[in-house]
Amino acid sequence: MWMGYEMSDQVNSADIAERYAAATDWKPIEPGSCALCGHKPDMRPKTILEFCAWWRITKSTFYEWKDRGCAPATVKIGGKVLITHEAEKEWRQQLKGGLASLNQSESV
Repeated sequence: MWMGYEMSDQVNSADIAERYAAATDWKPIEPGSCALCGHKPDMRPKTILEFCAWWRITKSTFYEWKDRGCAPATVKIGGKVLITHEAEKEWRQQLKGGLASLNQSESV
């Protein structure tokens, strides 16, 4: 017997994933949700770690973007560095605008 299976049993990957999930409280992450906590987007400010998990980037990538001036604006509240929903929304609009202008320049 290996991991609860008789050697003659057919094992499929879905069954293994279900057993792993049950044993570890692991839940698959839905598209459009935070990789860190699994929540859907909301209006509350995000920490740098939450922002990075949401956008699936490393903290070093965030700080690299910040050094180049292309990261969302941050505010320090009570000793925590946060990214407001509005700052993230503005940043997304800048990204869309930058991608649109990049696509236009490539097609010329």
